[in-house]
Amino acid sequence: MARHQLITVDNRDDRTEFVNLIARLPPRVRLAWLLDCCKRAHSPNYQEIRPQVQQDTYDLVEKARWDSSADERLTQDVFQSTLYLSAQFKFDLAAALSRLVVLAKKHGRRFSWRTE
Repeated sequence: MARHQLITVDNRDDRTEFVNLIARLPPRVRLAWLLDCCKRAHSPNYQEIRPQVQQDTYDLVEKARWDSSADERLTQDVFQSTLYLSAQFKFDLAAALSRLVVLAKKHGRRFSWRTE
């Protein structure tokens, strides 16, 4: 997809809702969703080039189980990584957001980092 996909979340309310949906997920589910997004993205010029989740993100997942500031950093990391996928790779942002809504509904309310 093209950069114009970012128009999908090109206002403050949409970006806030996007972040809130991500934040509803437990840390491991956020990571799983981002890994799924990476699997679905590929380079516009080379099919074999696929994005990868950085080690820092894996580290944040472990820290987010015990630390609310790491939980917030993980949420922002997943949000920014998803926007990067949309801007730099062939990636269907609308489909990813649809999958995110389903996951957020499944997990119900805001995840409490103290209980996982």
